[in-house]
Amino acid sequence: MEHDGILGRVEINRENNKLGFSVRAVDPSILTHEIFKGLYEYTLLDTSVPSVGEITDDEARIFKKKIESHVVEPLGFVFGPIIAEKVQDALTTYIENNKGHVAHLTNMDNVDAHPALTQLLLFKVVTMLPLEQFKDFYTHVLADTPLDSSFIKTLYTAKQNWQETLP
Repeated sequence: MEHDGILGRVEINRENNKLGFSVRAVDPSILTHEIFKGLYEYTLLDTSVPSVGEITDDEARIFKKKIESHVVEPLGFVFGPIIAEKVQDALTTYIENNKGHVAHLTNMDNVDAHPALTQLLLFKVVTMLPLEQFKDFYTHVLADTPLDSSFIKTLYTAKQNWQETLP
C-alpha cells in the first residue's frame, strides 16, 4: 500500500447490484478503524439507497466526503482502538496456546523472541481468511470467546489458498 500520508483506506464496491467494501491498512489497529468505517458506510448505503443503481458516481463521491468528515472518522478512532485491543488480546492468547502452529504459520523460529512481530504476522494470516471466516474471527473476538482449535485448520487452509494465488 502506498503511504502518501495515508495509513488506511476503505472503498465501497458496487457491482452487479451488490454492495460491498474493501479495506487496506498498514497495521491491525488502522485496519480495525477502516473496517469500522466501512461497516458504517456500507450500512448507511444499504439502508438509505433502495436500489444500488439509484446512486450516481457524483452522489457516491459526496457521500464519501461526508463519511470521511465529522461523523465516522471520530467514531472509528473511538471504537477502532477498543476493537484492536480485543484483537490483540485474542491473538496473544492464541499465540500462547498454539506456539508450534503459530511458528509454522508465521515462519518464525521463536514466537517468544519477537511477540509484536509474531502477532502482526499472525494477523496477516488472519486477513487471508475468506470473508465468512474473517467475520467469525471478529465475532469471537468481540464476544470475548476463545478461538477454538479448529481455527488453526482454517488459518492453514487460508494461507495455502492465498499462496496458491501468487504468481
